[in-house]
Amino acid sequence: MSADFQGFPKDALAFLAELRENNRRDWFDAHKKRYERSVLAPAKAFVDSMGLRLKGLSPNIQAQARVNGSLFRLHRDVRFSNDKTPFKTHVGILFWEGASRMDSSCFYVHLEADSFMLACGMHEMDKQRLAEYRTAVADDERGKRLQELCARLRGQGYELGGLHYKRVPQGYDKAHPRAELLRHLGIWTGYTSTQVGRLLQADFLDFAMPHFKAMFPLHQWLLEMPTVG
Repeated sequence: MSADFQGFPKDALAFLAELRENNRRDWFDAHKKRYERSVLAPAKAFVDSMGLRLKGLSPNIQAQARVNGSLFRLHRDVRFSNDKTPFKTHVGILFWEGASRMDSSCFYVHLEADSFMLACGMHEMDKQRLAEYRTAVADDERGKRLQELCARLRGQGYELGGLHYKRVPQGYDKAHPRAELLRHLGIWTGYTSTQVGRLLQADFLDFAMPHFKAMFPLHQWLLEMPTVG
């Protein structure tokens, strides 16, 4: 287990800002030790400390303080992208609940040099999960509950994301009372801030937790989606 989280050092933000301007392998290789010390080590400590708190909300939350666990790789996959810059200029941290980290509802933290985001939900669903989601949205009880919690989250100032399709999917009434929710490819809620000084403090955990608690009903709803097929 990593050391207790004491906040990210100022150099973590400086590193991400400089990487944005020097997104090259030679620059990164020359600053790799700095990345490991100022970004990776505190990110691992954050995973351990935040993971313990999230397990208080939902005991089966997965928090794995390693790259390709709760920490996304900094290296980009450029094989099918027009953007050939080799590195991401942000830190992505995931706490998920389910068999697969990329196909499960999760809590997510996104850190950049000049902003951060706290989020919860599913960014994008595969075909099976999308069918399950649509079945739940169309159900009077489950669908109305989602509609109400989304309205509550918006009322609390949280962003609601995942709307993707221009039309209601085939097989559903175009005039369905939850037509907009049926047009989602994923569904998530988030809070974004430019007050990056919060990241430098140990009490960033105390700041983040009330937001995750407010978002938790969406996580619960996603965990309860019916199985299709």
